[in-house]
Amino acid sequence: MLSPEQIERYEEALPKEKTTIDLQTLWHIFGQCFPSEVGSGHAREILDGLINHLQKNGYRLPATKKLYDRSAVPHLPHWIKQPAKEKSTSFIPNKHLWAPELVFLGSCLHLQNHDAWLKIDQWLKQTKSKERHRIPLKERSYEIFRDEKILDSLRKTKPFQKKSITLDQLACFVIHEPLPTEIGPDFAAGKPALVIENPTTYWTIATWNKISGHYSCVIYGGGNKISAAWEWLVWKQEDFNYSEIRYFGDIDIAGFEIPLRVKESISAISELPFSLEVELYQLALQLEKGKVLPECKGKKTTKMSLFSDFPDFIASEINKILQSGKRIPQEVVSLHALTEFFGR
Repeated sequence: MLSPEQIERYEEALPKEKTTIDLQTLWHIFGQCFPSEVGSGHAREILDGLINHLQKNGYRLPATKKLYDRSAVPHLPHWIKQPAKEKSTSFIPNKHLWAPELVFLGSCLHLQNHDAWLKIDQWLKQTKSKERHRIPLKERSYEIFRDEKILDSLRKTKPFQKKSITLDQLACFVIHEPLPTEIGPDFAAGKPALVIENPTTYWTIATWNKISGHYSCVIYGGGNKISAAWEWLVWKQEDFNYSEIRYFGDIDIAGFEIPLRVKESISAISELPFSLEVELYQLALQLEKGKVLPECKGKKTTKMSLFSDFPDFIASEINKILQSGKRIPQEVVSLHALTEFFGR
């Protein structure tokens, strides 16, 4: 994972005179900033991570899939656009007397979203001598802006990302979309949590886990829903007492790309371990060994980096299945199969 200093160095190297920066230029600057990574096999994933950080800092990406390079995973935009400039250029940050929590803004030569920051500044000054009760972020956003969505967008900008200002200072917190969860027996507390992609296998493994206590809890990821709801996993770690998170889904390209996106997102903000559940994939392979596998209607090629959690012999076997256009659905794992494989 790149350090904040490396990310900032890449952003500083981008051409400031261009409103739109094409993918070729993004690659060229990547080679200048990280020459050792160009041939590492991870360059595309690293560039994707850099682009995600740029988006959080206000850069704009294409809205449609047609405007992305989809020749490999992850897909990369054909272009990105510089952050939109403020319509009004008359506001000078260092001429404004900021609330103590926002004095850092005085060093900005140009302040994006200055109208929003001024409203936060006003709220901080108005509540300075009052007790600020902690409330959900969207409730605070509506109080400050009369719009429940603005603060959620603002928390993804550079001042919040660099912790120059925090949600704690605004006495609010994010309410993440909950994911259905079945808690394991008491003796399973502290063990890994398991995220399952679909409802059938979620029921099967959660039912088995109530007796086996293999996992502290079993969480329903809802297919690709977890790609957007992953923050809930970090938020609930203390409540559900799990040491790490493991994932099990279909053996096909989409089934592996979902946890990869989640893993990248979690690693950017937390040290909570997230990995594929090797034992369950091994069980699925064992159950289908020698059988005629169903056809995969989706993509058939991807990078082996998706399988970095697996031992080489399992990664190789899975890659052969995918390259041949086949797949193994997670529903192959039944209650009987779990009991036979794990011994209880």
